[in-house]
Amino acid sequence: MVSIDKYSFPAFDDLPSVPGQPQGCLWGFFDKDGNKDELGSELRHAMFPCMASLEIRTGKHVQLDWPMNNLEFPGFGRIPIEHNVKQMASEGFLGLDDEIKINTQTSSQWDSLKHTFVNEVE
Repeated sequence: MVSIDKYSFPAFDDLPSVPGQPQGCLWGFFDKDGNKDELGSELRHAMFPCMASLEIRTGKHVQLDWPMNNLEFPGFGRIPIEHNVKQMASEGFLGLDDEIKINTQTSSQWDSLKHTFVNEVE
């Protein structure tokens, strides 16, 4: 069983400031012993969504996913998704393989939510 006691998070207003970033920025918050953290807290135990549900007050939410049909039109000069079906007979197998080439920035932030723009682009 996972215990919430092993996790400790400050209130939003008590988060440490990060130079050049808005209040609440968590850059470096999960770094340990001089090592840069890449994953954050990774709170994936079933207990955490249950606890988060207790925080709901208004029912308003932020949608983080995107309809799959929007992938047809990648923005900002990104490559479109490529989907190829490879016949495996030439490899000695009876079957098909799906090969997918995707820029992870094409749709929702599939690679991560850890980087977003907060500063003016120079």
